[in-house]
Amino acid sequence: VRVEFRDRTEETTRAIGSLVIELHADGAEPGDRRWRYDLDSLAAHDRHYDQVTATYRFALAPDWPTDLRSAALVLKVYFYGVDGAVLSAEARLSPGLKSSLASKKVNAADL
Repeated sequence: VRVEFRDRTEETTRAIGSLVIELHADGAEPGDRRWRYDLDSLAAHDRHYDQVTATYRFALAPDWPTDLRSAALVLKVYFYGVDGAVLSAEARLSPGLKSSLASKKVNAADL
């Protein structure tokens, strides 16, 4: 999963805070998987930030016991900034991994 942050002028930027990624699969038991990443240190940014694409990269490996290639997936990402900003985005992935992104942009400057 790649996550891009933008500031109020729509420029890509880095972010300091906590990122929560949730993945839900229809038909999986349990259906939800959740990962939390703290982006609060230079080491954390070094691990996840890709300077070429200006995105954060997170490798997810859900351990569902069944074959879910034909399942619909919902990916949700939440960011909790140290300044109180809360950002979220959701992507619905149909079988074959075709995605449509529905995101809600909330800039810290708007809060």
